[in-house]
Amino acid sequence: MSDDRSVQERPKATRDSVYGQSLDAEGLGAEGLGAEGLGADGAGRFDDLTAAIMATTVARVGYWRLLTPSDKIIFSETTYEIHGLPSDQPVTTASMLERFLPEDRHLMGQMVTAGLNQTGPAFAELRLKHPSLGLRHLWCRVEREPSSKSADPALFGISIDITELRQKDQDLVESERHLRFLTTYSGDMIMRLRGDGTCTYISPAVATITGYDAKEMVGHRPTRRIHPDDF
Repeated sequence: MSDDRSVQERPKATRDSVYGQSLDAEGLGAEGLGAEGLGADGAGRFDDLTAAIMATTVARVGYWRLLTPSDKIIFSETTYEIHGLPSDQPVTTASMLERFLPEDRHLMGQMVTAGLNQTGPAFAELRLKHPSLGLRHLWCRVEREPSSKSADPALFGISIDITELRQKDQDLVESERHLRFLTTYSGDMIMRLRGDGTCTYISPAVATITGYDAKEMVGHRPTRRIHPDDF
């Protein structure tokens, strides 16, 4: 992920009334891009910015800016979707925080405060209540923009919806628990062997079937316990 803290919201071609005017009003439109050091050399640099924003959309990375002292927050299109808010709804710190669970709302507020106080970037995994999708897990990072004035600092934040990753983690835990139950209580002897035939795991049923303890089998080749006449 890029470390460029000056990436700004771009006017949305299909939502000029929502993005274009408000962003230009904040100095983030066509003229603002040059003023923010993104270059007056035109299309080449702007194409890089457009590509970066497209990449965040494809990767489902939401980003936002907090402008002080107006307490106005500018959401990217993906951030609106992550929070389950209509894209024409004005956003403030309070309205952003109310989507988080109460126990995580305070933590997000602390992250915003840390950013404004220049104590360094703050990041955490937070939970958000989406109006239609239910509980969502987000990885969030907040940092003060280096180019912002000390009197009127601006924050840049990133939110990544990692709900599906957390669900896959939980599914894996459940699968491992189920497999462990089967191998522990199965009446069949279950083994895991390396390519050279060395046993790396054997189920507890080995004691009932062979009379040997599992610890005696692990690290050895099971064939050493087989009678030569049965090879």
